[in-house]
Amino acid sequence: MDKETKSLLLYAGGATALYFLVIQPLLQKLGLQATKEEKQQAETIEAGKKEFIEKALQKNKPTRPNSYFVLLADQLYEFLKYSAIDDKKQKALELLYQYIHNDADIALLYKYFGKRQEYAFGVPIGKPKNLSEFVSTNLDKSSLDYLNNRYIKNKMIFRF
Repeated sequence: MDKETKSLLLYAGGATALYFLVIQPLLQKLGLQATKEEKQQAETIEAGKKEFIEKALQKNKPTRPNSYFVLLADQLYEFLKYSAIDDKKQKALELLYQYIHNDADIALLYKYFGKRQEYAFGVPIGKPKNLSEFVSTNLDKSSLDYLNNRYIKNKMIFRF
């Protein structure tokens, strides 16, 4: 091995060590990179969501076809995607009240909503959110209570 190759390998090794010993822990402390525990927790949460969706669809039959819930998810997102200023919160509340009748309905809406970005003045804010995060942060407590009471009357498990 010549001198140039040795120095190149030394720089590569030093850069790798710098990343794993200094940069990665710093990124994790700042919250810019997930730790192993956070990744494991996220995987557990995702598994729980999938299990809820599967069990809800086994227990109940959706009141509408799957494609309808794709459209509902898009419409709900359009109503709530702009933080605070341009939201159509009342229309979103009506949509969730009128078209969700059982756990299979909310499971499909949750599935097709996925994770979506919220905006303020046209600028993305925060990380993409799932359905429950999006609705919980955009509707006030009385609206959420109103929805949850409806879901209780319908003997649904899901709550916002």
